[in-house]
Amino acid sequence: METDPTRMCERFVDLPDINVRGVDGDYREPFVIHFESKRIDVGCPECGVVASVKDRPLVTLVDLPINGRPVSLVWHKRRFFCAIALCSMGSWTEQDGRVAFARHLTTDRAGRWLTNQIGRNGRSVQEIANELGCAWHTVNDALLRYGEVLRRARALR
Repeated sequence: METDPTRMCERFVDLPDINVRGVDGDYREPFVIHFESKRIDVGCPECGVVASVKDRPLVTLVDLPINGRPVSLVWHKRRFFCAIALCSMGSWTEQDGRVAFARHLTTDRAGRWLTNQIGRNGRSVQEIANELGCAWHTVNDALLRYGEVLRRARALR
């Protein structure tokens, strides 16, 4: 049985290799869970030298509701740069497809869930957006992305 409050929250969020930094929101507001990737050294994709952190942009992702309340996950990402002046890589931001597709506003699990709700259960995009506490286009973009992934997977069978 887990008794550490931070680790309990990390297990509740159920995302791989993350540290929960904190939680915002009272009982009348959506939950906002701040997290970061567990600190590991990252090599430059171009030359392999250990990269340095340039800054930490915040990326807000729509996640599944908790007890009927919308949830946002705020990812404190790391933007890296290569310390080798002659390296052509420049800077890049960490990505983790287990958390979310690059440049998408929903978590992976929310994207899979909403695709199932709309595709199998016939719910509308607006109904799902209302439940998740986000905009229609956020749900529709995820639906298009995950629907395409499912279509490709079926084509490979």
